[in-house]
Amino acid sequence: MDLSEAREVFIQETAELLQKMEELLLAEVEQLSGDQEIIHSLFRVVHTIKGSAGIFGFDHIEGFSHDLETLMDRVRNGHISFDRDMVELLLVARDHLESLSHVVEVKEESTARVMTENLLSAGESLLVRIRKHTGSEGRKAESGGSAPQIAQLYTHSLQVDFKPSLFLHGLDPLPVIRNLKNLGRLISFSLRLDRVPGLAAIDPEACYLGFEMVLETLANEKELRSELEFIGEDSEIRITQPEPEPVVIQELTAPNPQLATEKHETRFVRVEAHRLDQLVNLVGELVINSAHMNQLVETTGIPELIETAYALDKLVADVRDTSFNLRMVPIGGVFSRFQRVVHDLSRELGKEVLLELRGQETELDKSIVEKIYDPILHLVRNSIDHGLEDPETRIRAGKNSRGSIKLNAYHEGSEIVIVVQDDGAGLSTERILKKARERGLVRADDTPSPREIQNLIFHAGFSTAEKVTNVSGRGVGMDVVKRDIQALRGSIDLESEEGKGTRIAIRLPLTLAIIDGLSVRIGGGNFIVPLDIVTECLESKDTLDAGFLNLRGEPLPLIHLKKFFSIEGGLDEKENIVVIQHAGQKSGVVVQEILGEVQSVIRPMGRILGDINGVSGSAIMGDGTIALILDIPSVTQTLASVPGQRMLDLRDISRASDTGES
Repeated sequence: MDLSEAREVFIQETAELLQKMEELLLAEVEQLSGDQEIIHSLFRVVHTIKGSAGIFGFDHIEGFSHDLETLMDRVRNGHISFDRDMVELLLVARDHLESLSHVVEVKEESTARVMTENLLSAGESLLVRIRKHTGSEGRKAESGGSAPQIAQLYTHSLQVDFKPSLFLHGLDPLPVIRNLKNLGRLISFSLRLDRVPGLAAIDPEACYLGFEMVLETLANEKELRSELEFIGEDSEIRITQPEPEPVVIQELTAPNPQLATEKHETRFVRVEAHRLDQLVNLVGELVINSAHMNQLVETTGIPELIETAYALDKLVADVRDTSFNLRMVPIGGVFSRFQRVVHDLSRELGKEVLLELRGQETELDKSIVEKIYDPILHLVRNSIDHGLEDPETRIRAGKNSRGSIKLNAYHEGSEIVIVVQDDGAGLSTERILKKARERGLVRADDTPSPREIQNLIFHAGFSTAEKVTNVSGRGVGMDVVKRDIQALRGSIDLESEEGKGTRIAIRLPLTLAIIDGLSVRIGGGNFIVPLDIVTECLESKDTLDAGFLNLRGEPLPLIHLKKFFSIEGGLDEKENIVVIQHAGQKSGVVVQEILGEVQSVIRPMGRILGDINGVSGSAIMGDGTIALILDIPSVTQTLASVPGQRMLDLRDISRASDTGES
């Protein structure tokens, strides 16, 4: 393994360990139970980071981890109380470790050195707090630290046999030996080569080495084993007290060919993200060419050829589904990051907040996971700052003093729904409408519905906050959230009841790479309607000009895409209706012709055409023509916001029917 690969492994594993450390500490904040399992887990996390940093030579991380490990050892042994103040100190220490680990990502040596010096200087006060608990305030803050002084001197005979899996887990025998040597005085050392097979039988990814050493050190056997804990799963370790006679260096013995047949099986394989992206791109090209081939085969009329093409098409579909599943990751990794956000922000604002997480196992495309954090972060911060009241206000309102924020994710068809819900004060339609009229967003004689008023918060620069804070109040955020969600071919829906709370639902496709759609023709152009929102197709005998249609006794709002896109042609043709359902609402998309189901790879529109309202992308059809993928939620939202062109809301239609209005 080269240095750059080792660096990436260290960065990723350290990030995972620090995330685990944060989750453990936040769980203890909620319970304050002094759970020994949590304390032992925290110690193992810090110890593993220290050991890995030592292996890779990251002294600044190893030094700080040493002090933190000493602190955790005293907590583990019951010498220090594991109370709320200690948890908060460990959270700060965890953040400092994260900052130190970020320096590893900097490849420019001079920049990394300056960053390290600044962090070490900034962390001096933190080290003072830690060493105050460990009783080592007077020890100089060095990069690697030093072991606590122990009066007794120990001599250990140590034998380590590395397992073949050592290299596969990113470990190197040489730094292990070097770290042991630094613990004290090396009396003797010999390399064990008896397990090395013949040259032809050597597996270059397996480790066959081992060593024996006699070490004189201040560390007792328990502390010595603790130093080797991070290689415990990849080696066999034996520690004994040596005999008085000198240790004889073992000679090289014959190789053992039986070890050549040993195989190491692992459950997971690390794959670079760009390789997965390349695989998905190639599968996309395969899907396009397969569709083209199927069209050509159908024109031949040869049954055997058509049957073979059908079988091949099924295989292509299996390859497509399997390759896309490789990019599916659970959303729990994103959700867990909000535990710390809620903890810190609630302390800053003096509020009591309980975060409930559900549906962490729900999977979606990794490309969406990477982009969804910021929009959800803004919604969570808004809920804490604007939505949830302070404890006194909540008690006066008859609520629990502790506010609740729920994050939930679940699948609905081929979409994933992410819900951010709080039990706070809700949105004040009166304040929103007043602010909107002041800004000219709503005319003085207009009387919009409560739902329309609430959706005004998605306008750029809109805010009802009375003062600007470091959390909110600048009117920057909700419009960005909406834009980011729409960029992911998603939609956002808001429901709020004053005094009861707010619920915001984000709907996203499971993947941004491919789409199952219904191909339709509007005028002279081809379009694709996402198949997951299509419920049925209807044929009309007449040209449809009305705003809605009676569908089995229920009013169905109509979307005239020819008018929306100003498409000419096809005026005398009969029209068809594609009935869609999105976010609980049914609508009818008026088209000229329904061509059939297709499976298409989504292509971006490019910088010049990327801002076409109502279009989320393009696709290459089997015959080589280009079709535009419709963004139906964007179309409906646009029609609902344009005066004189507003599409009737289903609830508005029902209300009008009940009152006899036209």
